[in-house]
Amino acid sequence: MELALIALMIIVVFKTAIISSINEHLSSISSNAEPLIKYLGASAILAATVAALPSLFMIIYMRTEGFFAYELFTRDSHAFGVLAGNIFVNFLVLSFGFFGAAVLFAAKADKLMLGIIALLNGLFVTYFLLLAYVTSRWLLVGGMLAITLAIAGYLYFWLSSGVSGKARFWYAPLVIAALLVFFPILAPGPTTELTASALAQMKVGGMMVEINEPVQIFAPKDGHKAVRQWLVLRTPDALYLKPDRESTSVTVLKAEGFTVSPSK
Repeated sequence: MELALIALMIIVVFKTAIISSINEHLSSISSNAEPLIKYLGASAILAATVAALPSLFMIIYMRTEGFFAYELFTRDSHAFGVLAGNIFVNFLVLSFGFFGAAVLFAAKADKLMLGIIALLNGLFVTYFLLLAYVTSRWLLVGGMLAITLAIAGYLYFWLSSGVSGKARFWYAPLVIAALLVFFPILAPGPTTELTASALAQMKVGGMMVEINEPVQIFAPKDGHKAVRQWLVLRTPDALYLKPDRESTSVTVLKAEGFTVSPSK
C-alpha cells in the first residue's frame, strides 16, 4: 500500500513530463508494441518480486536463526509491512549512495553535479568499507553492495535505454528479478545480516538488549536483575532471545510483563 501511494505521488508530480515523453516517443512505441508489452509484463514481475523480497528476507532470517514467528504472518501483517517498507527504502537510499553517479550519468545530468555525486559516492563507499573493517561485518557490506548494485543497474538501464532499448531488452527486468530472488537463497549469511541491520534500525531485533524480569507493581521484590541477551526479534506477543550473537539456541518469552532496553 505504501509503495502504491509513493508511485501515485510520483505520477501526479511528473504528470506533464510523463505525458510529453509519451507523445514524443509515440511512433517508436507503436512500432515496438509487442516487445514493450512484454517489457511491461516483465516490469510487473519485477515489482511483485521487490514487494515480496522483505518477506523472503525475513523467512531466511528466521530459518538461519532457528525460529519461526507465526504472528508476523497473521494479525501483525500490517506492522510487518511497515518493517518491509523500511528495508526497501534502505536499499533505495544505499543504491543511490553507492552508485548515484552512474544513475545520474544515465539521466544525462550536469557534469558538475556528476562530479559532486561521484565524490560523495566515493566517500560513502569508503566509509562503509572502513566500517566493515572496524566491525568485521563484511557480510553486511557485501550484501548491501550486491543488492544495491542490482537496483542501480536496473535504474541505469531504465534511464539510458529509451523506448527502443527497452523493447530490445524487454527481458532485463526478469534478469534483475531473478538476481534479487536467488541472491537471498544462495547467500543466507549476507541476507541475515541485512535483515538484522534493518531490525536494529527499528529497535525490534538484531541488537544486544537488557531484559528485566516481570515487574511486580503492588508487591515489588528486591533482586530483579537485568539480563543481557541478543534480541533476535521482538513482536507484541513474544521476545525471541539468544545468549549472544553466535549462539544457536533461541529462547521465546512472552512479551507481556518484561521490559526491554538497549544494552549500554
